Amino acid sequence: MRASVGGAEVAFGSARRTAVLCVLALRAGRAVSREQLVAAVWGEEAPASATANVYTYVSSLRQALEPARDRWAAGQLLTSGGGIYQLHVPPEAVDVLRFEALREAAREQRAAGDPAAELAAVEAALALWGDGEPMAGVPGPFAAAQRLRLTELRLATADRHAVLLAGHTTASPLTAHIQPSLTTPAPTAHTQPSLTTSAPTGPIQPGGTAEPPTTAARTGRRTAPTAATQFRPTATAQTNRTAAAPNSHAHPGPTTPPPTARTPSGLGPTSSLLAARTPPGPGPTSSLLAARYVSGPGPASALPAGTALPGGPALPHARRSPVPRQRLFLIGRTEQVRRLRHAAAEARAGRGVSVRVEGGPGSGKTVLVAAALDGFERIGWATGDELAQRTPLGVLIESATGVDDALAARLQELAENTDAAPPQKLAENTEAAPLQDVTDSIDAAGLREPPTDDDACGIVERAAALVREAAAEAPLILVADDLHWADPLTVRVWSALTAGIAQHPLLLVATTRQATGPQGEVVTLPPLDPAAATALIRATAPEPPEPRRLARILDDAGGNPHYLRHLAEDPTGASPAAAVGAHLASLPETTRATLRGVAFLGAYELTRPGPHPVAARVSELAVVTERDPDEVAAALAPARDAGLLRLDGDRAEFRHRVVARTLHEGTPGALRVALHRSFADRIAAAAGPPELVVAQLLAGEVPLDDNIAAWLSAEVEPLARRAPQIAVTMLQRVRAHHTLAPVRRLTLTAWLARLLLRGRRNAAAEAGWVAARTPDHDLAGEMRWIAARSHEQRGQFETAAEIARTALREPWITPLWAEALRTLLARVDTRLTRSRPALTGDRS
Repeated sequence: MRASVGGAEVAFGSARRTAVLCVLALRAGRAVSREQLVAAVWGEEAPASATANVYTYVSSLRQALEPARDRWAAGQLLTSGGGIYQLHVPPEAVDVLRFEALREAAREQRAAGDPAAELAAVEAALALWGDGEPMAGVPGPFAAAQRLRLTELRLATADRHAVLLAGHTTASPLTAHIQPSLTTPAPTAHTQPSLTTSAPTGPIQPGGTAEPPTTAARTGRRTAPTAATQFRPTATAQTNRTAAAPNSHAHPGPTTPPPTARTPSGLGPTSSLLAARTPPGPGPTSSLLAARYVSGPGPASALPAGTALPGGPALPHARRSPVPRQRLFLIGRTEQVRRLRHAAAEARAGRGVSVRVEGGPGSGKTVLVAAALDGFERIGWATGDELAQRTPLGVLIESATGVDDALAARLQELAENTDAAPPQKLAENTEAAPLQDVTDSIDAAGLREPPTDDDACGIVERAAALVREAAAEAPLILVADDLHWADPLTVRVWSALTAGIAQHPLLLVATTRQATGPQGEVVTLPPLDPAAATALIRATAPEPPEPRRLARILDDAGGNPHYLRHLAEDPTGASPAAAVGAHLASLPETTRATLRGVAFLGAYELTRPGPHPVAARVSELAVVTERDPDEVAAALAPARDAGLLRLDGDRAEFRHRVVARTLHEGTPGALRVALHRSFADRIAAAAGPPELVVAQLLAGEVPLDDNIAAWLSAEVEPLARRAPQIAVTMLQRVRAHHTLAPVRRLTLTAWLARLLLRGRRNAAAEAGWVAARTPDHDLAGEMRWIAARSHEQRGQFETAAEIARTALREPWITPLWAEALRTLLARVDTRLTRSRPALTGDRS
């Protein structure tokens, strides 16, 4: 990180002062709050002095950036006010923003069909990079995320530069750096170990070994990735302080893919796009694997098979993965990637492996496989869906298409002969109920029930033999994404290939949601741990999330990478809602409606900070929906099978709070209140748990009325005993509701005072309010005692003694509470007597 003013380089001083400037420079022309600076520089572990340090750092930065400014004059480049800071420089004064603007210009030239102009813009962008790592040595989560982001952008730009050079014959100033890297088989002296994968990444070749990718090969230059973060305010910059940073510098997300085409496989070392990195973090669990995998835009822009790049080998036939056209991160999946790459290397050496990748929706199965297998040759991809279940061998044929067209044609011919076997026997009524029948046909071993027809069994054997023959010609990788949606014949062939696969150069990779499927090695994708989840949030959020928002994202996503990304990228909630909606779309309408019931019954947990599970009992759901419990359980089963819900006996629990929040908050407000009131009434009528009734009233912010107050007066004692915390919350609402009948409000406020005292909280105000209004002498004496006791608990002994003495002078005080007050007064007087000599001694 370097900055210069008028050609003279500025000395920043401490590393954290530099970190503050980094945040302001990359947000040039935009306001940054003090809280955002603290979160960006210190993260969750910010010390108490962080706010004061920000003042100090900003003051010293003003002096460094404007040395001629009078000490008491207002800053011109760096201004502040009301806890807001802003750096007034144009985007072109910040190299990072210039780099991103040039990338955007290249994208526009590409869209306009001008490759020469695009190449010029790409080269100008790459020319901004010098030696060193982006923001090297700058501490804080913001700098760590930017280091990762900028390195990935640099890699994407270098990849695009290589593709553009393949179509140009004119020598480029950067060609000398990039051309040799396409053929260099081994690391150079400038290779950075942190950017080199330890697993084989080269193409699959019989009897060969893969060379690890070099930094030069992956970046397109011999030097290591270096900083493009030089901030140079100039005199010109001071005259254009209100210029805003371009939108292109925002973190690329699903809606802003980088202007790069995927480098086709077969380029040797340059085809590997994996980078194993260890980011700054609080502990050893913060290791992260950042993987970028960019698929091509389509056949029109892809180089045809057999085309050779300058200095590189011919491109083999390969089927693109279904990964979207954007830069993707894999964080916390290092071990899973290592296992998949090891399996691919084993298959290349002739020792085949069958791998099943298991994980719920959004766990990153597809991205994991795409990133792990990037750089290997002869990879066939196919994706199962509901329609695929009706096409015999459809998924298997799709996986072979493009990678081995001869194999695909022979499998297609074999599938057309399945008329010899009655379709009813190949897939029992798949047209009528595809999901149910295919799911039910899985046996205890995780394999689908084989049809009894001998012809169908023969088709399975012949299809397996054809795949083995194709693998014998050259090592082969077949990937079936969402195999649980595949047609039954494909699943049976997959299982047949698994038997004896170690004798063939064949890798089978199937992704599934359920813990069932073809036998083989299982790679499980558990939720990300908090450290990895936090790293992913900070790498994808457009702004450093404040601690409270960061905690809510972690709580709601439950370690799911897909939800983490959407929650981090879009604080408005629209993107997470769309992501959840996509996962719910395949479920039957009755299942979605029943899931909404679970979300409403457990919605009170959404109002509490923390990772509290959102759950409900099936029996309670049956009561509020007036349905049979078995019918409710059957309606929830598809959500359980899809990995969205846990069903454990009578308990249904969302795996991720964001799904429950989307279902609950996506319901219109008036309907939400009406449903909560209806649920509360039905639970109360069925003599259900009082805390569940109150949870419905609180979650829906249901307006209080005399009916609710009457029920609460009757149930407050068991409610206070069973759930004191939720009882306090409800009673505080009652205390503030002035339109309720005075008698009920008085009774319920007295219960609030009792519960507050029991929880060692200040109950003096509530107790005093009741004592001043109640005509019941016994209740008034109790409330006076509660008020005095509350002050005693807080160490306010003189106030406690005064309340007790005043109450004891009242003629109406009952004997029970008079005795209690005398006991309290004696205890308090003893404490006061002990403390007075000490005070006297201190004064003398």
